[in-house]
Parts: sequence; C-alpha cells; structure tokens
Amino acid sequence: MCENLTTRAVASTVAKGGSPEAIPQLGPHCRFEGRSVALKSPGVIVADSYLPVNGGFPPWRFRENWSVHGHYTTDPDAFLDAAGPLLLEDTARNQLILSILGSVRKQSDLYDSYEAWFVEEAGEPVAAASMTAPYNLVLADAASHWGVAPLAGAVADSGSEVPGVVGNRPTVDRFIDEWISQTGCEVEIKYDQQVYTCQEVSVEERPEGGSRPMMSAERQVMSGWWHDFIGEVHPDAPEADRLESRLNHYLEDGREQGMWVWDLHGRPVAMAGHSPFDFGMARIGPVYTPPEHRGKGYATALVADLTSTLLGLGLDRVCLYADSSNPTSGAIYEGVGYVQVAESTHAVFHYRG
Repeated sequence: MCENLTTRAVASTVAKGGSPEAIPQLGPHCRFEGRSVALKSPGVIVADSYLPVNGGFPPWRFRENWSVHGHYTTDPDAFLDAAGPLLLEDTARNQLILSILGSVRKQSDLYDSYEAWFVEEAGEPVAAASMTAPYNLVLADAASHWGVAPLAGAVADSGSEVPGVVGNRPTVDRFIDEWISQTGCEVEIKYDQQVYTCQEVSVEERPEGGSRPMMSAERQVMSGWWHDFIGEVHPDAPEADRLESRLNHYLEDGREQGMWVWDLHGRPVAMAGHSPFDFGMARIGPVYTPPEHRGKGYATALVADLTSTLLGLGLDRVCLYADSSNPTSGAIYEGVGYVQVAESTHAVFHYRG
C-alpha cells in the first residue's frame, strides 16, 4: 500500500522473560539512539518509530508486540483508506485536511503536488497530516498526544520541504515542539483562527439585495477582490499565482464548488466561496467585502444564504474559519448559527543554514 518510512527498529525485540540489559541504557521511557522506546518486562515491546518521552505512555498502551509505524503516500485514495477512520471521527474539527483531500481526489491538477503521512498503532490510524506544496503541512487531530511524535518523525524522514504547519490545538502545539526538537528550526506563529461548524441557520435581519452565484462576466471583479482579501488577511500566502486556476474551477463546477456574491441592484458587493462537497460537508471561504461596502451586513447575509443552500442540498454540516484577532467576525458567524469547535494555529518554520 504505502511506503513505510520508519521500519528500522529503534529497540530490539525483547523476548518474554528476557532481560532488558541486552540493550544499552534501555529502560522505561528512555532514549535509545536519539529516539524514545518503551519496555515492559516480561513482555515483547517493539518500537519502530519516534516515540515520545515526556509524560511517558498511557498505561493501557503497554501490550505485547506493541508497535507504531509511520507511513507516507502521494495517493489521496490510499490516504483516505488508511487514515479515514481518524479523519472522519470529527469532520468539523478536521474540516481543512478533509476539504483538501476531497478537492485533490476530484481535481488532481488543483495543486502542484499532494503528500500525506499517517501513523498506525496495531493497524489503527492515530495521527495524520497532508501537504500541497507550497502550502503548509495540515494536521488532523491526533487520537492521542503520543501519536504526534511518530508523525513528525515520518514527515522528517520523507525529506519533504515543510514551510510551516496548521492544525488544531493541542495537536499542533505538540507537533511544533517535536519539529523543533528534530530539525532545530525556529518557529513563527503567524496567526490563530477559530474553527466553526453549522448545521442549522438562524437569521433575523437581512440587508437590501440578495445572494446568487458568481457570473462569468464578474470574473475580473472577483479576482481583484480575492487578491485584496489575501493582501489584507494572509499577505504571505503563496496563493496569488493560483487564483485564476481556482476561479476556473469555481465557474466550471456549478453547485459542486462555487463562488457566490451578494447582489445589490445588479452589482456584487460581497463574495463568499465554498469547497467541493465531500464527507457530508463543505467549507466556506474566502469571505470578503470591499471596504466601501462594509458595515451593512452583506457578508453576514451571504454566508447565511450560502450555508442554508448547502445544507439544503443534503450536507450534514457547513464549516469555516474565522480570524481569532477579529472577535467581530466570530460574533457574526455565531449569530448566523455557527458554533466554534476548535482553535487553529498557523506557524511558519525558519531553518538554519
């Protein structure tokens, strides 16, 4: 299936009843050749990856023939088959990695490349990540904090260039600690975001105008607004060169993926896009209102209408991200019916040399 990147043994198998003295300096939660291993005697413990030392292991994780493996693949279907149970356990919190996965499976030319990693314990996925260069590594919520260290090891072993990471707390915080430990890099926290989900829309007031899909004649306007959005919110994002390609997909795919606008007297005054439908959900973004049209409730009404439309198509939920530094946006989304489910961090790595 997928290439196993961490099959080299970190600790030798200790036969039941055998002595741990056969392995130098080997003891419970100790370091061995730069990596952590666990041993319970009598028993058989095989550690095949970067296992965490700090805090030790949950006691129920000690078992005979216990092993952890990190895997790497460039096949989105293989990644879904292997890591799906972990990703789908909470689609709201894992909305970003799932929406990227769904997009890549349907539009293979959307990104320059697709890479994914996952960690298995006893055949079950416990941690996962994916990356579409040149964007940051995206983390799924780990099943337990100890699964993050093997994941960082698998990503490091792949040799891929990782410019940064985005993920929910506490998984992302632990990954950053592990990545610093393994690479010696410096980390810059760029921004935090609130992760929202909605299953029922509630709107009390609506401004003048109405929502509709973007028309092809408005492509130039939408492109300019999207550039302005990136300049205001994510000026360092490597997105500008890919805007035209993404707008093509929005225009071609109809309701499956699209850009919507709030129309006032025949003119768009706000925009909101959404991802393809997959895994029972869609993700809204970007959401943007030009400065001259702000403060009138256009974007709020547009998000409410778009969310209602998507839910009406049979989706279980609609998700989005909001800037944590702007409490107004969070309050607006909550007023529409969105509920915060996580806090996300975006970090950039600076490597020495």
